[in-house]
Amino acid sequence: MIVKIGGGKMTIKIVLLGGSGFVGQGILEQLAKDPQFGITSISRSGGSLQLKEKFPQVKWLRADLQKQTPKWVEILADQDWVVDLLGVLLAKNQQAYQQLTIKPILPLVAAIKENRSVKMLFVSAQTAPRVLKNYLVTKRETEKILTEQLKTRAVFLYPSLIYHPQRQSTWILAQLLLFGQHLPLLGHYLAKWQPLSRQQFALEVKHVLLGGKSRLLQKSVTIY
Repeated sequence: MIVKIGGGKMTIKIVLLGGSGFVGQGILEQLAKDPQFGITSISRSGGSLQLKEKFPQVKWLRADLQKQTPKWVEILADQDWVVDLLGVLLAKNQQAYQQLTIKPILPLVAAIKENRSVKMLFVSAQTAPRVLKNYLVTKRETEKILTEQLKTRAVFLYPSLIYHPQRQSTWILAQLLLFGQHLPLLGHYLAKWQPLSRQQFALEVKHVLLGGKSRLLQKSVTIY
């Protein structure tokens, strides 16, 4: 529920699933200090002491969605958006991906379906190498479920590799990809990959939550 704050401005209330994770922290850096947003973060850890001190404006809730179901009806009662950052990059097979990625959010989706004022922003993926085929297939299956259940209230973003110095592995890979795109022999192939800084991705999320457009609303269906 969008509510007025001092001076007549509006507050957009969001639930952030996975706010204490790598991507979630980037989104909090963009949104937490913006009075346009009221944020509840739900994660398995409930947020570290450092995060709670850094983002005192955020309401932190602890819940392991794979083991227990929060009282979604109560949590969503006055919210405008749910932003789903949950996902497992590596799992042993397709069934494991579904068990870890899709099954935990089904009670949440059912609650959103009943609460017609809430929208869901699902962070999917633009593409994936063949070794991560099951990861991408699971993302697409989740999109299908959300579209069937929530119709136009389900919104999807399709980032490629998200990087930040905080995570050296993705930072180094992103720099190699960006450098390789300028090489004659590799440039054409690597152009398929467009690494995105965590800060820029967070800005794209913010634009969408405020009703704006984003280039990440378009997807590719290719597995390389």
